[in-house]
Amino acid sequence: MILEGDCLEKLKEMKDESIDMICTDPPYGYSFMGKDWDKAVIPVSYWKECLRVLKSGAFAFIMSSPRQDVLGKMISNLTQAGFNMGFTSLYWTYASGFTKAHNVGKKHKKLRGAYGGFQPKPAVEIILVCMKPLSEKTYVDQALKNRKGITWLDDCRIPITNNNE
Repeated sequence: MILEGDCLEKLKEMKDESIDMICTDPPYGYSFMGKDWDKAVIPVSYWKECLRVLKSGAFAFIMSSPRQDVLGKMISNLTQAGFNMGFTSLYWTYASGFTKAHNVGKKHKKLRGAYGGFQPKPAVEIILVCMKPLSEKTYVDQALKNRKGITWLDDCRIPITNNNE
């Protein structure tokens, strides 16, 4: 099912513990290319609504910028909302991209004829892995109750071969 509209309003229409998993790429909060929709990191109130609709033990996979100020705020907001953040993040790496801010080095060189600044080309985004806390005592008990609290990532692994075989 696809719902169109303001996400917070649509979340408020959903029943408690009705969602199996959330996967989202929200705004990062640094006004990417001057866009108004990207002015702020998603607030705690939105994440509380996400937590409310998730089933106990269900996972949320949240895209985030690797930029430390954005990443730190995102993790803080998710923690304050009540998500269990005790998981290893996933990393989406790619070969394309471009600098996301003014290149100080180029401007300095143009003005002074010398190099300066630090502006790496981003080639990774962080996927925060978080979970609605378990309603049961163990992951196994949670999985037996509602099939949550577990993941199966083997199908996502990059295959490797051993040339010595």
